[in-house]
Amino acid sequence: MAVIKAEKIKFVYGAGTSFEKTALDDVSFEIEEGEFVGLIGHTGSGKSTLVQLLNGLSKPTEGKVYLNGKDIWEKPKKIRNVRFKVGMVFQYPEYQLFEETVYKDIAFGPKNMGLDEEEIDKRVRSAAQFTGLREDQLDSSPFELSGGEKRRAAIAGVIAMDPDVLILDEPTAGLDPLGREALLTQIVDYHKVRKNTVLLVSHSMEDIAKIADRILVMSKGRKYMFDTTERVFSEGAELEKIGLKVPQITKIMMLLKENGVNVNPAALTLEQGFHEVLNCLSGI
Repeated sequence: MAVIKAEKIKFVYGAGTSFEKTALDDVSFEIEEGEFVGLIGHTGSGKSTLVQLLNGLSKPTEGKVYLNGKDIWEKPKKIRNVRFKVGMVFQYPEYQLFEETVYKDIAFGPKNMGLDEEEIDKRVRSAAQFTGLREDQLDSSPFELSGGEKRRAAIAGVIAMDPDVLILDEPTAGLDPLGREALLTQIVDYHKVRKNTVLLVSHSMEDIAKIADRILVMSKGRKYMFDTTERVFSEGAELEKIGLKVPQITKIMMLLKENGVNVNPAALTLEQGFHEVLNCLSGI
């Protein structure tokens, strides 16, 4: 059974006013338990609106969102419980830090879940470890941390709720290459250990190519494509039609293939591309 299911969802901003705008229209898909799904699309494609519907922050104008087979809006007064199970990390989450210490910030979610102090402490320390925060940083003010450390503290606060589904909206935005690589590695390690479902929104095709099992492509408020990472990026011409590009290494492999070089054009990472070229050269 799918952990997340969207059924013909539609969302309209400013319905019935002169500012009415349809952000999503007739979007349906299913995400299985344990999957790592990438969500990509041009600016204005509906990505952020979509993840807010999955988390219960907004209610579809039409259609339904299911979590483990149940309509999340079946009992509107209990929608808060959905947000504990579908954890959301917003873009630039460090701006949401507000407590006196890093520990208290990470503990905020678990406390609102009504957990006892022992369980809260266990979750805070585990989440901090997952995200690479040191033990001695927990008693510091979150505003004493570096930009990357603030980002990790904010993500730890969501991880501490132990959600069935973790949604990350551009978690590496604004980070330098080393910081981005470190954060992505920690997210992947967390997914491997926790074995939950992760939905990553990103503009970086390289990041998505390296870590996603499947990719959901959005365009103009509609589902444009939803398939394995390799199959999605093999449709380079289709992606370019909606303003997206394949990873740079994939583009290089495609050009080599077009020029008669016997390589796999669906290579997604630098390592895969290197081995393709190496195998080609060894056959000469």
